[in-house]
Amino acid sequence: MLAHIENYFRPQSLDEALVILGNPNNNAIPVAGATAVGINQGVRQAVKTLVDLSHAGLDTVWEDDDGLHLGAMVRATRLYRDADITAFAGKAISEAAFAIGSEPIRNMTSLGGNVVHITAWSDLPPALQVLDARFRIQGKDSDRTISCAEFFGTHPKKHMNAGELLTEVIIERPAAGSGTSFIKHCKTAVDFALVNVAALVTLDGDTVTNIRLSVGAIHTPPIRLADAEALLQGHSISDPLLAQVSQSVSAAVSPRKDARVSEEYLRHSAGVVVKRCILKATERAGS
Repeated sequence: MLAHIENYFRPQSLDEALVILGNPNNNAIPVAGATAVGINQGVRQAVKTLVDLSHAGLDTVWEDDDGLHLGAMVRATRLYRDADITAFAGKAISEAAFAIGSEPIRNMTSLGGNVVHITAWSDLPPALQVLDARFRIQGKDSDRTISCAEFFGTHPKKHMNAGELLTEVIIERPAAGSGTSFIKHCKTAVDFALVNVAALVTLDGDTVTNIRLSVGAIHTPPIRLADAEALLQGHSISDPLLAQVSQSVSAAVSPRKDARVSEEYLRHSAGVVVKRCILKATERAGS
């Protein structure tokens, strides 16, 4: 499967990894969980060097004045098990991480890989989008942080030049009175998502003072649902209003083709799942 690979490096630091990746003669790619390498035929044929990031120090989590920093090599299993991450960011990240396949897959999947090699089955991006995460990208001679809107404005790989890595994701603490949620709609618990949705709701009493909604799977990268957000902003959650939101979402999305179900089904499902996600986030915001 990897017959073209000539070199395998396991750098012991980020700096060492960036030097190897930054050498154009190496024709190298980084390896985190290695799931993308295994399924991507283009990668298998074109790449000569693999750079194993497991010892590069990218699996740490820490908090400072900028927010919560999640290293790109943090595994999905830690994202849903770490109580400190959930306490800081709400439950959307842990729910999205838990939705990733089975336990063996979660043990392999890295935060960076799920975000950079974004596919229809990437569950973390909608959760990061409603949290308005920022993304740090580093190379041998470069270091920059880009906004969530920019990062998911196109395929994330397009933001990285040759030899660069996503090294961390930075999340600011949601405002007081906020709740977050994530729901994956699929045929079985370990199936790829048909629709995945994340929500952040901030309440002042019963009034929505801030709301972010993101839908993925039917859109890659995920998209914010601006029209649905506008319907809820400044209002109290009610069944009639949620019915309008659901209709707005079904009309706004443009589902990709999915051999498992029809476009009509995906449109309807998106509206239903968004409604459920809002209700879950609202319940948490008021608790």
